Amino acid sequence: MSIMLRKMFLTLMMLGVFGITSVFAHAIWMETAATGQKGVSQDVRIFFGEFATEDISPADKWFSDLNQFKLFLHTPDNKQIELKTTVDGTGYKADFTPELDGVYQLVIRKIAKEVSYGYLLDYTSTAVVRVGAANNLPTSPAVLAVHPKASTY
Repeated sequence: MSIMLRKMFLTLMMLGVFGITSVFAHAIWMETAATGQKGVSQDVRIFFGEFATEDISPADKWFSDLNQFKLFLHTPDNKQIELKTTVDGTGYKADFTPELDGVYQLVIRKIAKEVSYGYLLDYTSTAVVRVGAANNLPTSPAVLAVHPKASTY
């Protein structure tokens, strides 16, 4: 193999390796305070985009049907409550008012309707809010409680 071909091959290999490592995938995430107070409203913001680069997609341009996600609150007394969300500029917002001391877990799980590059994308996001003297996180993740009974894929 000639030196020119070797250099071209190495250049293409380097571009391939570095090109792959710089590819990002959009995600859905929540922002809320990590601690709350009993009887005081707790705000939750939901975004879609590139978290690492702070590239947030406007709410009306979210991929597929992601804007039809459901936000669940798991309370310290093991109740699951669906929270109402509203469009708020670049994302969505919701709120809840803790009634008990303890650990509250917010959960989003949405399987996108559209297939992307041959994959059915499953978006999941969780956040934990501690209220009062809550010192321990849940021993088993509450996200298991919101998985569908039967998959469509």
